[in-house]
Amino acid sequence: SGGYGRPQRRQGRGGGGRRGTVDFGPFGHDYNLSPDAGENTSSYAEDEIHKLLAERLQAKLAKNFRNADDIQAELISKGVYVHDGQKQWRADGVPFETLNRNGEGDQGGRRMRGRRAAYVKSNHSDAFDGDEGEIIEALQERER
Repeated sequence: SGGYGRPQRRQGRGGGGRRGTVDFGPFGHDYNLSPDAGENTSSYAEDEIHKLLAERLQAKLAKNFRNADDIQAELISKGVYVHDGQKQWRADGVPFETLNRNGEGDQGGRRMRGRRAAYVKSNHSDAFDGDEGEIIEALQERER
């Protein structure tokens, strides 16, 4: 183990400052089944969930966040939820709630519901000379 529950890093060949590969164990990821998860009611078998969690993790490590998000959306659509902060997953169809500082469910927080919120322009965005409505519609269409 890499200490404190972290996966062990293997040295890459040749060294030279390159990061070694990471051994995530038999499932290919470092997520654990949530201790309060109920029975698997998703349309995936557990081995399929592990495969998708591993693919998602590899996409994140490769900084291919669009692919990682697509895999997460696929998991959610089938009733599988992932909590990256706690490195947990559940397949009982119950989304994780956002957690407050005490690690308790925060009823006022944003909950993952299986779809993204509509695009809203940030107050920090630069001014745009074109038709902002067209850009917003294009972004919303891309998210569907």
